[in-house]
Parts: sequence; C-alpha cells; structure tokens
Amino acid sequence: MQRDSTFVELEKQAVFNDSLVVQNTQLAEAVERGSALNLSTFSVDAVRERSSGKMVSTQRAGRTDKLKVCFTIADNVIAQAGDRQFLIEVLDPQGNVLGGGSTKTNDEGASVAYSKGTDFYYENQDLDVCDFINKPAGDFQSGNYMVNVYDDSLKLLGTSKFTLK
Repeated sequence: MQRDSTFVELEKQAVFNDSLVVQNTQLAEAVERGSALNLSTFSVDAVRERSSGKMVSTQRAGRTDKLKVCFTIADNVIAQAGDRQFLIEVLDPQGNVLGGGSTKTNDEGASVAYSKGTDFYYENQDLDVCDFINKPAGDFQSGNYMVNVYDDSLKLLGTSKFTLK
C-alpha cells in the first residue's frame, strides 16, 4: 500500500515536471520574440556628393552618387546588448540587387541577397544608424527603387520605396 501511494506521488510529480517543461519552453519563445529588434523610423534618400564633401539630396538618377539609408532601432530592454548586423537590400527598377551581391542563409534555409551589411553596437537604447550604398558600375537608372532591411536572422524589419527621375 505504501509502495502504491509512493508510485502515485511519483506520477503526480512527473506530470507536474512535464507541465513545467512546456511552460518553460513557452516562456523562452516569448522572450525570444520580445527581444527581437524593431525599427521605429526608416528613410532612404538619394544624395549627390559635392566637391566640398557635402551631401545634397536629389531626385535625378543621373546626379545621384549614393543612396543614404537611415533607420532608428527602437529601444528594447529584453534584447541582449552587443554587436549586431543588419542587412540592407536595394532593388533597382528591374528587381536586381545593387551593390556587392552577397548572400546570407539562416538556420531554416531561407536566403537573402543583400547590397550591404551594416554593423553596429546595440546598447538597449534607441540607436540611429545611417549607411551609404554606392552607385553601381554605371549610373543609377531612373525608375522605382525598393529598399529592405533585415536583421541577422533574416527577419524583414522595414521596407521603403522611392523614385529617381
């Protein structure tokens, strides 16, 4: 009788432990989702570099020397501070990726061809990041461009469209 009661208590404890494991897994997933970085603002500007080094905004494809991609990463107290990398993908009017043409693949097998990787140090506070995409071998073509920003796990954080005349 004592052995049976001990066995029943052991079964209860095993069920309780299993529920704790499931609860722990759910909490870990919630923390992972909550610690993802997000963009609060995102802008793209075509710029022309003057001989003095000053950058001037333009809308003409022939005058554009670089694309200035700026975004603000929202503060997140759950995220770990440290070195991070975001990927910037710039698609020209024909849908081709401008720039280096590097490719990154994540753990699930998804891959993204990107123009440039931007490295920064995140300290759990709002952070403004700007980077430049140099012009391709020729000039920029007139038409509609699309810029995407991905985090290091290839999650799409923001998209912006603009037109060059």
